[in-house]
Amino acid sequence: MRPDCSDIQQALSLLVAGELPEAEKMGVLAHVESCSECSRLHARFQRQNELFRAATPVLGADELKLMALRVRTAGKAGGRELRGQRFLAAAAVFLALLIPTATYFLFTPPQEGPPAVDAVAMITDEDV
Repeated sequence: MRPDCSDIQQALSLLVAGELPEAEKMGVLAHVESCSECSRLHARFQRQNELFRAATPVLGADELKLMALRVRTAGKAGGRELRGQRFLAAAAVFLALLIPTATYFLFTPPQEGPPAVDAVAMITDEDV
């Protein structure tokens, strides 16, 4: 891994999400093309982002207004109908959070931790 890889790897998630400033974007993409490790990480982030977008429903402003109106008018019609819609809304939020989280943990390989210590050196008074 080259010295500038750690900075690039931190910027990759912003790049994939479309939140990286244009000034930095070209430098990151140039590095990704020349570095196989960063290129693999970039491809993995893109796959995760695609899975996340596929699992997350996209609602437009009109659909959200219609849902809010239905919930508001359901309260006038009866409590039982409102409870059902609240349950469905809570279930939708739960699934919208669960699916991307599960996708992340299922498809992200474990990170390497610090190297294991094979032996511990003991310093005695004789060594000093």
